[in-house]
Amino acid sequence: MLDGLSLDIRRGEIVALMGRNGMGKTTLVKAIAGHLTEISGSISYHGREILGRPAHEIANLGIGYVPQGREVFPDFTADENLLMGVIGKRRLQNRVPGWAYEVFPMLLERRYQRAGALSGGEQQQLAIMRALVGEPDLLLLDEPSEGIQPSIVQEISRTVRRIAGEKNLTVLLVEQNLEFVLETVRRCLFIENGRIVEEAAIDRVRHESALARRYLSV
Repeated sequence: MLDGLSLDIRRGEIVALMGRNGMGKTTLVKAIAGHLTEISGSISYHGREILGRPAHEIANLGIGYVPQGREVFPDFTADENLLMGVIGKRRLQNRVPGWAYEVFPMLLERRYQRAGALSGGEQQQLAIMRALVGEPDLLLLDEPSEGIQPSIVQEISRTVRRIAGEKNLTVLLVEQNLEFVLETVRRCLFIENGRIVEEAAIDRVRHESALARRYLSV
């Protein structure tokens, strides 16, 4: 449940949304991405009201969404999964751009393998790349480090920061992995009971351990 939640994110900024389970983090990103219908209020994107629009229209406006649990198509190859990221995008050709395989080289090696046969970390890279090939202005990442080995988590952090810098991409990161957040973002928003109750620059989060304990500890 969201309760009068309001937030602003600047173009090209990477922001983390943190809080305990059940506080509204996933509900918020699903609402922005158009995956919730029973919700009221207002969501403005580039001056347009998007609340209530179908998910495919919101994606065409420039919002990419990587859901918790990745949700790749297990019976499709990695290449076919990436193709799903461009199909229906009016300004893009219906083919996987070559640069997609430069961002995560693993995907080139696994290009023709079924996504269901990939490891969790490989599936997460695939899900992120599927969103990125759609060339979004805003990327929503829901728990991207969940269940993934540390080396791949670090690679994802480096890649998100690099792509955000190169493409002036705005990223809203829902995450409970504090180490991943400290390496990736510049600002944190803390949510409780559907409301943003505090925000802090990443240096403050890094040096005030009580802050993370207050909003993340069970």
